[in-house]
Amino acid sequence: MVKSVGPPKSLVGIRSVATCEENKDLSKCCCPGSVGLVGPMRTLAASKKCQPSRRYFLSTITPFAQFHGAGMYYKRHEQFNANNFFNNFNGLSRPINRFNTYSYNVGGPVFIPGKFNRTRDKLFFFWNHEYVPSKTASAVQRVTMPSALERAGDFSQSVDVNARLIPIIDPASRQPLPGNVVPASRLDANGVAALKFFPLPNFLDTVVSRRQYNYLNQWGGANPLQLFNLKPDWYISSTDIVSVSLNAQFSSNDTPNGAQMKAQFPVFGSVTKSKGGMVSIRHRHIFSPTVINEAMVGYAFTFGPPSWTDEGIKGLQRATYGFTAGSLTPANNPLNPMPEMNFGGVVGAPSLSYDGRFPFNGARNVYNVSDNLSFMSSIPTRRPAPGLSRRSTRAASIGSYRTPGRFTVSLRSTSVCASAGSNPSGTSPINSLASFPPATIRLNASSSFAPR
Repeated sequence: MVKSVGPPKSLVGIRSVATCEENKDLSKCCCPGSVGLVGPMRTLAASKKCQPSRRYFLSTITPFAQFHGAGMYYKRHEQFNANNFFNNFNGLSRPINRFNTYSYNVGGPVFIPGKFNRTRDKLFFFWNHEYVPSKTASAVQRVTMPSALERAGDFSQSVDVNARLIPIIDPASRQPLPGNVVPASRLDANGVAALKFFPLPNFLDTVVSRRQYNYLNQWGGANPLQLFNLKPDWYISSTDIVSVSLNAQFSSNDTPNGAQMKAQFPVFGSVTKSKGGMVSIRHRHIFSPTVINEAMVGYAFTFGPPSWTDEGIKGLQRATYGFTAGSLTPANNPLNPMPEMNFGGVVGAPSLSYDGRFPFNGARNVYNVSDNLSFMSSIPTRRPAPGLSRRSTRAASIGSYRTPGRFTVSLRSTSVCASAGSNPSGTSPINSLASFPPATIRLNASSSFAPR
């Protein structure tokens, strides 16, 4: 198992040193970056296993005086997999799991016959391109959704996990409501609208679910990735080497519920196209076999704006469900999305939440300037190597909108609802439905629509 030193390292740029824990197999070592760039692993000890206080180096491809190239194809597909026990138990098919990797690379000397780099030992290049189209599925979601009866205020069939009826108490009289049904005149319009956001139950086999959920779902999407790498190396002399790394990454993801929002079912259709790049220039000067100085200047960035259509965001907007509850600062939410919703006291309750920067548009810039002077001695002795390093990170999450408020419902056993639980048709808190006169009832539901 490899344990990185400090922040994540890049094989071809800002830093590329990794250490291994004691007595762990070197085959577990891994780093970010294209596989075509990885050269041999070098160690200062002739041992097959990591030793405490030993250092191991993952290097990039070594330049060659002749041209070399390679090609690779890798395939992973759910057709090669057996379905797991729990999917079979719930009657679900095998999840999508598709990874295809197409890769090629070429490298060699840069020269003009008879005029430039005639001995082919000064300037080299290495080019690598990797294309990874992939399709993956989410984890199986097991949720307790409100049933059609409960959305209408009828809790006559709402039972807990022990199949006991959950009595609905009228706070005005402290007596159970007749038939365990909330009168239509006492239903709150926004409470009814909020429950429309959630899908109806689709799994009613209580022998399997044990009344802990009534809804199963799994979805997926495509997220192709392309990697481009160019690495020139200039051997100025036997003691001076200049290396340049240029790297680009392009990816997209059309999996539902992107841009940093969360729900247990697909509700927001978006596509996130991100791009990233890195450039680094490294100079290595060898004073002697035991004294080496390495200076490096690097820059890396990522940028990934989400996009969506009117139809894609429709499932997240208030107007779709008739939700009209107010907001302190509606101008902060021009997309008019539903508020965050959480239900307490229900096993497997559904929810809706957002990152505070929704829709998330991550932009990150990293600048790195470092100089390291290394002194090497015989193993196992290690002497500290003085160095100067400056790493500056500027991260921005460019979100045009603010979180659209929060709607929280709690189920308590001594007030509006008795014991909390779930049932084969879905248990939903009465507090999200009922609207009682303020003089006769105190709600256990709390709602707020203030920007964060």
